[in-house]
Amino acid sequence: MTLPSPAPHTAQPPAGWYPNQFGQMQWWDGYAWGQIAAPAPSVPQGNGFAVTALVAAILVLPSALLAFFTNTAWPIYTIGLVPIVLAATFGILGILRANKNGVGKQLSTVALVFAALFAFFPVLRVFDSFI
Repeated sequence: MTLPSPAPHTAQPPAGWYPNQFGQMQWWDGYAWGQIAAPAPSVPQGNGFAVTALVAAILVLPSALLAFFTNTAWPIYTIGLVPIVLAATFGILGILRANKNGVGKQLSTVALVFAALFAFFPVLRVFDSFI
């Protein structure tokens, strides 16, 4: 008596997590799909506060240049006051958010440095003219 030959073995994908049709990751054990699907990994979020702070700091540049070349401080404290306050506020918020999600700390720091320089440099320039 002879034994029947085994059915040809079809290669199965190895066990692991695979995306299903609903955008979730589902476990394949090598033979069958698992019942529980894990959520898809999340994409890290950006830091809008950091970007806004840097844009606001850059918006101060024209009034800072005007204050520098006219040797007065009025442009920075009239035209540039709102962007300086926005750059400082959003820079601080950007750093706080970066401490939570790890994104945007450098942009926020640059915005804070620019805001500080633009706020204090014209004053130093005016006081320099008195010396």
